[in-house]
Amino acid sequence: MRTILLSLLMPILWAACASPSGNETNQNDDLSVEQKLENELWDQIMEVHDAVMPKTSELERTANELKKHLDRKDLSPAQRQEVEETIKLLESAVDAMYEWMNELKQLPDLRKNQNHEQIMTYLKTEYNNISTVKTLMENSLEKGQRLLQILEPQKETNQ
Repeated sequence: MRTILLSLLMPILWAACASPSGNETNQNDDLSVEQKLENELWDQIMEVHDAVMPKTSELERTANELKKHLDRKDLSPAQRQEVEETIKLLESAVDAMYEWMNELKQLPDLRKNQNHEQIMTYLKTEYNNISTVKTLMENSLEKGQRLLQILEPQKETNQ
């Protein structure tokens, strides 16, 4: 009896372990065409998120490095303002990522009370939102790193 029970449960356990989120594309065979489209768009959103999320620590590190330069006496008022604005830009990029993540509704929750058209509209909006966050993160990081390159040689020669 125990062997029969285990042989019946093994495929279920294997499937559960293979796809912990329940949204994996290998489970799409049991889904409607609409749900497959929703999953595909969700996966695209997550690809963008996963590509830029690791950059949050780099943004924070760059902002912290720039903050160290605010104590310098040799910065002109214009340079100090640029450092302050760039720090704010870096911090706003990190905040935008966390805010987006916090507000993102999960696909299973959407399916509970919305139809396919509403879900697709929401997901398209969220794809645009995370793409905007990605651009903000990449641009602010580039600006912060460029500013650090300008300030670092200046820091070394003026100390």
